[in-house]
Amino acid sequence: MCQIKDFNLKNHVSKMFHMFGGDPLSLEAVFSNELINVVIDRFGTDANIQAQDSDSFVLKTRAIMSEGLIQWLMRFGHRVKVIHPETLVNQMKVEATKFYENYHE
Repeated sequence: MCQIKDFNLKNHVSKMFHMFGGDPLSLEAVFSNELINVVIDRFGTDANIQAQDSDSFVLKTRAIMSEGLIQWLMRFGHRVKVIHPETLVNQMKVEATKFYENYHE
C-alpha cells in the first residue's frame, strides 16, 4: 500500500463532490439557515461557518472544482449563493441560465 506523508484521506474526500476531481478552490457561499444541517453533514462540525444575518450564514471552505460541486450547490436553488471565487460564480450563472431557459421557450 502506497502511503503519502501527511495525506489525510478523510480531509481529501470531504472536498470532493460525487468523486469528480478537479482543481482545488476556496469556496465562499451564503446559505439559508434551513440548510445548516446539510452543510454540517457535508463539511463537518468544524467547518468555517459564520452567521451573516438572522436568515443566513456564510460557509468558507476548500473544495475541488467539478461538475459535482456545481450540481450539489444548484440543488439548493435560491437558498444558496456562491460569492467566491468568481470563476465558480460565473459557472453557477451559466447553469442557472440554462435551467431558466429550459422552462421559458
